Amino acid sequence: MGRMLVWVFYLDREDRLSRLSMANSIFPALLAEIPKVEVMASKLAGNGQYLQVIGISIKPDGSTRYSCRHEDDDENEIHIVRTGDGRLMLL
Repeated sequence: MGRMLVWVFYLDREDRLSRLSMANSIFPALLAEIPKVEVMASKLAGNGQYLQVIGISIKPDGSTRYSCRHEDDDENEIHIVRTGDGRLMLL
């Protein structure tokens, strides 16, 4: 069974509803990019390892951090950032 955590960050309690709404609106695009993110992370890891996205953190500015790791490795993670305008880059 697979699992993935999604964190939505907001600045204060009153901002929570608008941040959750924003996160919900970009979530389909974030999900669509997972295969590309996993390929990027796997290439960075090297050694023929296949890394999977295990978490997505959505920041108040709309940027996102994908946390990736190999299923047998609970310690080493690679983070790929998606900027607010949709560019992917290594953190």
